[in-house]
This record gives sequence, C-alpha cells and structure tokens, in this order.
Amino acid sequence: MDSFWAFWARRRPQSRNTNSCNLTLAIVVTILLAAGSIPLLVTLGSSGHWTHSNTSRPLREHAKELWWHLVGPLYDWRWSRVEAAKQALPKYVLPPGLNGTLPVHVIVIPRLTQRLADARQRLAEVGVAYELLNGTDGRQPIPAPLLDMYLGPRLRDLVLRQHDQHWVMMTANLLSNVQAFHRVVAREQQAAVILEDDACPRPNNASWMAEVIKALQQLPEDWDILYLWAQGGQRGRFVGPNVRVVRKAAGTVCYVLSLKGALQAIRLAEHANEGIDKVLFYHEWRHHLQAYVTEPPLCSHGPSGDGAGSTLEYDRGGSVAAVVGRLLRRARSLVAPLLGQESLEGNRHGHGGLWKRGSRKSDPGLDALRGSEARGA
Repeated sequence: MDSFWAFWARRRPQSRNTNSCNLTLAIVVTILLAAGSIPLLVTLGSSGHWTHSNTSRPLREHAKELWWHLVGPLYDWRWSRVEAAKQALPKYVLPPGLNGTLPVHVIVIPRLTQRLADARQRLAEVGVAYELLNGTDGRQPIPAPLLDMYLGPRLRDLVLRQHDQHWVMMTANLLSNVQAFHRVVAREQQAAVILEDDACPRPNNASWMAEVIKALQQLPEDWDILYLWAQGGQRGRFVGPNVRVVRKAAGTVCYVLSLKGALQAIRLAEHANEGIDKVLFYHEWRHHLQAYVTEPPLCSHGPSGDGAGSTLEYDRGGSVAAVVGRLLRRARSLVAPLLGQESLEGNRHGHGGLWKRGSRKSDPGLDALRGSEARGA
C-alpha cells in the first residue's frame, strides 16, 4: 500500500497539469460548440426579436454575428497561407474563341435616360461591343417571387415592413447584379465583364479591353471574380504585375466574373441580409469566393471617382465619399464669404493679421477641388 501512495504522489503533479489542460480544452470546445449551435437552435425554435438602432433584427442574426466574432480570427490567421498558395497556382488560360475580347453586360435603369446616354458615350470611347441589361428599379414594385428568393429575414423586415428607401434601393442593386449572374450562366460564358451604368473604363480609349485581357492572364486558375475597381478591402500579395489577391472588397461597379464565380455568386446571394457588396465581402473573407483586384484600377466609380450620381443616392444621397464631398463643398460655400470678409478686414487693419494678403499658404486639396469645380462649371 505504501508503494501505491508513493507512486500516486509522484504522478499527482502531472495528473493535475493534465486535468487542468483537459478542463481548459473542454471549456473552449464547449464554448465553440454552443456558439455554433445558437443560430440553428434559434432558427428552429425562436421567433423573438431584439431591437437595435430602431431596426428589428431577428435573434438568429445576432447569434450569427456573435459566431463571426468568434471564428473571424481563424480566417484572418489563414489569410497569409492562402495568399502564398494562390501565388503558386497555375495561371488561368483564356478560353479559345474570345479573339482578344470579352462579353460586356451593362446594367441600366430604363427610366434614367441621361445615365444611359452617358454610359453609351463612355463605352463608345473604349470601342467595345456590349449588351444592355435592364436592372431592377427600386422606384418600381419589385416582383414578390424575387423578394421571396433573395431577401433574408433582416432585409425582409427593412424592405417589406419598414419600407426603408435606402434598403429598397440596395435590394434593387442586389437583384440587378443577380440578373447579370444569371445571364452569364444562361449563356455559358466562361468570363464576362459586368458594368453598372456609372462605371467609367480607365484608360478611356481603345486599349481598355486589351488591359482587361492582360489582367485576366495574370490570374490563378481558381479565380471567381476580378474587380476592375474596388473600394477598400484587404489587399494581399500580387499574383501578377497588375493583379493582387483581395478580400473584404466592396464595389460591384465594374468587375469580371467567371462562369464558376457566377454560379457561386447566385447561390451566395439567396436569402441575403445585406447589399451585394457585403454578400461578396463576407464570402471573400471566408474563402468561398476567390477574389482579385487590378492595381492600378481599370475603372472608376463615376467620372469623378467618388460615386457621385449613384442610383443608391435615391436622387440626392450617394456613396460615403460623395456625401462627405458634397457636405464639405456646401460648408465651404457658406464659410468662404465670411473668410473673405475677414481677409479684407485683416488687410485693412494693418500688420500681423492672420488673413494678410499673401500670408495664407496654398491648400493643394482645396485648389484641386476648385479647379475641378471650375472645369465642371
């Protein structure tokens, strides 16, 4: 018996450490399993809602958000390995018969005749053949079957119950891009360019399509979507001289979609709870959609590059950059007369004034803004 207790005394510290490790591991696994099961349990058994920022959100959406907070770091940790693997992949081979060009589909809203005319003019400058695609108009009733198929619980609440105009327009934009996905699939196009009607090809001359083809030839064979312009996003390693890996990118203004990518995007867009940008954003992050971006961009969002005039403006708003730009211009227009008067007063009252003639340094950003406004006038 003494030998047994002596043996146990020697083993006890190791057992305590082992038990501690096992307990920690069990707690971590339990938390992950519980978090992962929350969306399923809530979906099956709960119809309750939480209220957040005056927007009713299903409990399962909060559970899903919590889940992503838990597993998101895992995708971030894998990111560098994914980038390195993409660099080692074989290059994409253009399908035969394209003859140095790609099908181009331009999403338009028929009632916006001036935008259509502007789009036609820009495409004439780059000399490419294209087809128009009449998108979903957020100013018109959206067919119920489309809403049933593509609206998730959150969008359904915002669009059908709260009639939030911003989200109605976001839904119309989502459905317009999904129409383009379906066209690519229906015609079995191995790759196609999709432009919204405020996309501006860069360079705006006959070399544009050649630059797009050159970018395609730099892609790995796994590609789904190539952004010709993207807002933000986490830019990764270059896979060619002008193409790099990207995730969390926003912007469906101008992009190239593969047939594989179109099929995937259709599936991912069903029961969406965000606009098309966020739908693609999340699935790029999760490596469900293989995304790349051209650098420098081969397109801009609107002639000024800030998205001014977007259909998501619902006649007066716009992208964040456009809205901020307009607010700054408005503030400057209100303040400029006052500053001019102060400048005159300073000159009149002698030396040392803050606004003495010639004492104010030139602001390059403000000067550029004035120059662009003068050209626009």
